[in-house]
Amino acid sequence: MDLGKGLTVLREEKQLGEIAAAHGISPNQLRNWKREFMENAARIFNESKREKDIRAKEKELEAERAELLSTIGQLAMERDWLKKISYASEKGYGLMDGRLCSWL
Repeated sequence: MDLGKGLTVLREEKQLGEIAAAHGISPNQLRNWKREFMENAARIFNESKREKDIRAKEKELEAERAELLSTIGQLAMERDWLKKISYASEKGYGLMDGRLCSWL
C-alpha cells in the first residue's frame, strides 16, 4: 500500500468501501492493513526512539574521540619539544626567550 492510501485509511477521511473502490482494493484488505498497522505502530515508534538513542550515543562517542585526538596531538607536540630540549642540553645548548642558544 502506498503512503497516500494508507494515510487516507488512517485519517478515516472516507469510508473504507470508498477508498477500496477508488483504488481497486478489497475493503477487507484495507481493514487488515489498518489493524496490522495499529497493532505494530508502537513497535515502529519505539524502534525510532532506539535508533535516536543510538545516534545520540554515536555523536557523544565521536565528540569524545575528537577530544582524545586533540589531546594526543598536543601531547605529541610536547613530547617532540622535550626531545629537542633534551638533545640540545646534551649538546651544550639552552633556552633563552624560547629559542635554543649556545652556552659555549
